[in-house]
Amino acid sequence: MSAQRNQAFTLNAASSSKISTKYMRRVEAANYLRENWGIVRAPQTLARYAVQGLGPKFVKAGHVPMYQPCWLDAWARDLIGDTSEAG
Repeated sequence: MSAQRNQAFTLNAASSSKISTKYMRRVEAANYLRENWGIVRAPQTLARYAVQGLGPKFVKAGHVPMYQPCWLDAWARDLIGDTSEAG
């Protein structure tokens, strides 16, 4: 697997906008959950969750599933039962 495939990247929300949104592939999403929430899930587990409708929200860029940090945070809060908002 190339290093480029394992890097998070930024997509512009609108061509005229300076606002950009960070998207992560499954490997980065799994790392993010582990580092930020202590939730250990393999990328393959996130793939299975996606098929079963159990995991965090994601979109597909072509055939590649992509996750936003805010979606991972929301799923993690739901999973651990945290109702407070991260500031």
